[in-house]
Formats: sequence, structure tokens, C-alpha cells
Amino acid sequence: MENTSLIRNLKQNRKEFIALLNKEQFVKSSFGKSRLQLDMDPENFEKLKIILEKELQ
Repeated sequence: MENTSLIRNLKQNRKEFIALLNKEQFVKSSFGKSRLQLDMDPENFEKLKIILEKELQ
């Protein structure tokens, strides 16, 4: 029973991580290094951080 719950949580975390990766864009800079840019509202980013921090506790 616990194993099923862990697998379900892992699948949910993977979906959320993939959604986050899909919001990243590669930005090529003409000066300096190219970088990854996250296209996400700051409010949604903070909500995601809070959810992930709660899961660690």
C-alpha cells in the first residue's frame, strides 16, 4: 500500500518537473554566456517552491 503511494507521488513529481522544464527557454546572448530563462509568473514559482518544501518535511 505504501509502495503504491510512493509511486503515485513520484509520478506526480515527475509531471511537475517536466512542466517546469517545458517553461524554460534557451536564451543566446551576443555578449557573455548563453543561459536558460524560466518563463513563469513569480507567484506560481513561489507556490511551487512552497509545495516542494512541504514535501521534504
